Amino acid sequence: MDIETRAGTFQVDVLTQVVDPDAQVTVIIVSSLTSQMTLNALASFRKFNDIPTNYVVVDNFSDQGVLDALVREAGKFATILSNHGEPKSIKLGHWDSLLNAIGLDIGSRFVQTPLGFVCHNDVLACRPGWLRHLTERLTEKCRGASFSQDNDRIRAMHVSGYLYDTAIYSHQTAFWYPIKGKWDVGDHYTHMLREAGMDYHVCKCTHNSPELEPRPEGDPRVGFGHAISTDCSMDDEGNVIYMHMGRGSAKSIGTYTKPGKTTHDEWVVFGSWLVESWTGSEEV
Repeated sequence: MDIETRAGTFQVDVLTQVVDPDAQVTVIIVSSLTSQMTLNALASFRKFNDIPTNYVVVDNFSDQGVLDALVREAGKFATILSNHGEPKSIKLGHWDSLLNAIGLDIGSRFVQTPLGFVCHNDVLACRPGWLRHLTERLTEKCRGASFSQDNDRIRAMHVSGYLYDTAIYSHQTAFWYPIKGKWDVGDHYTHMLREAGMDYHVCKCTHNSPELEPRPEGDPRVGFGHAISTDCSMDDEGNVIYMHMGRGSAKSIGTYTKPGKTTHDEWVVFGSWLVESWTGSEEV
């Protein structure tokens, strides 16, 4: 099908479509160039989630091998969308924030639940109730909840993982797009809430407060060996409930190699270990 977006018209194939009529939240995860990070993220979400949830994966311009892996491993529980046509991957120099926004724009057309959750694919849930921790922060006035916020621009809820209200931010009215010099992908929702006099919640996170150090018994990296560099978001007791590596797509093609930072392959190994071994407590 052709889907018209604010960035143009894109060819989108619905490879699988799975909808739980009782779902309360729809997770939209934008994926590109690599399947395993996305699959690890989805597996961690499901392992530690106790809320009926729909999952929508929007793949941007990946090759057939990536698409085959997504369908094979996640097609039974997730809607898998392939955004294809003229390749616009970061491999060819296209702006990653714009590509991410296009993916969110497309994915939001498939949300039928009261709440949506947008995220990157280089993320991991780490503890039971990770999503409920956000939903329980919502009130009549507080209509957003995130695992971190950006440290510059407008200090918006970070699109690596935040919850939004689809009644006030439907795909017909949402503006996911970055505007250079003003805001990045996903920032507009925070701006809209502020303009409407509404609130939003941000978890404690090492991205915003580097001095925060998770307690060892609440930090899954300890069981793995603690060699992973990642932003850690925590619950009220200081347990790590969500992680974001950062620059996942660029790392997957080797264009981001800053010294001391976790690589794509290291993150994949850690994610697989977490899904298979981590219990969400200090007892591994």
